[in-house]
Amino acid sequence: MRYKYFSDDLLLLELVNTQVSSRPDVTADSEKTPVIRKSQVYDWTLEKAKSQCSPQLLTFFDEICSYVESLSDDITRKDLKQYTAFKRIKNFVCISIVPNKDPRVLLWLKLDPDTIQLEDGFIKDMRNIGHWGTGDVEIEIRKVEQLERVKQLITKCFEES
Repeated sequence: MRYKYFSDDLLLLELVNTQVSSRPDVTADSEKTPVIRKSQVYDWTLEKAKSQCSPQLLTFFDEICSYVESLSDDITRKDLKQYTAFKRIKNFVCISIVPNKDPRVLLWLKLDPDTIQLEDGFIKDMRNIGHWGTGDVEIEIRKVEQLERVKQLITKCFEES
């Protein structure tokens, strides 16, 4: 590392003597410790996930998006790279699709996890876990029977936002 002071409160840190791997998606500080770039880990997009998911998951996704938008005229939808966010002033619901070996629709709600009943494999507390989207509650939707409970939670989230 090279450093340079610019004033009492500014410091420049510069990485020097780094090695570049022959693989374009990996860099390394030494031969033994490869560093994987974010682009390698998150190379999928929501659009790619939509094209690979089952028609049932796509129906869940579309139904939830329609429900959220029907709650009020002041809700704004923003399609991002890996999820879709819904907001009034701030985001209150985010939704994505995971089309891997365990396909599901994921929602993140801006709710206090202490105010709702958590269920293993369905509703999870995400307060200290890194994730996409906004909110401390994650919901995994795999079955049509879960949609009514999800709509209730979305309504609660909307009313609290």
